[in-house]
Amino acid sequence: MDFSAHRPNVKITPSNGHLTRSNGHLTHSNGRRVGSPIPFNKHIVQHHYGHNKERNQLVRSDFLEARTAQKSEVEEAEAMQRAYEKMLKEQEDQDAFLAQQLQEKILQEELERQKKIEEEDQRIALELQRKEKLRLQRKREEREMRQTEKARAGLSGASNSSSVKSMEDGCA
Repeated sequence: MDFSAHRPNVKITPSNGHLTRSNGHLTHSNGRRVGSPIPFNKHIVQHHYGHNKERNQLVRSDFLEARTAQKSEVEEAEAMQRAYEKMLKEQEDQDAFLAQQLQEKILQEELERQKKIEEEDQRIALELQRKEKLRLQRKREEREMRQTEKARAGLSGASNSSSVKSMEDGCA
């Protein structure tokens, strides 16, 4: 941009003639006005600030859009984080519930196993008691038989000895 155009009554020499600035207008050496009837300085200022206004408006608009987009992204990320944490909490709760159920099942199975062992031990103890009772009964019966046989032997020995004695008495 040529800054000499901002000063009044400055001559500018284009390649095809001379331009003179007077009263805010550019005038060609042939006397014809060049450019718009708006004073040159005002035209430049309006163009420059108009462009700045557009650019600033665009920047504000872009900034608001960027801020809105960022806010939306942050909210979405927070929502995703909350959903993830909720999913983790639900998974932890489900794992804890399943662990509790498994622990109860294992405990129940252990109690049933202990009960079966106790029942088997009791069955074996009853069987041993029955066998011991039978053994003692046989032993008692055997003792009674021996005593009976001894008593018979003692009786038959006594009757034999009394008959032998009476025979001896009769012979004498």
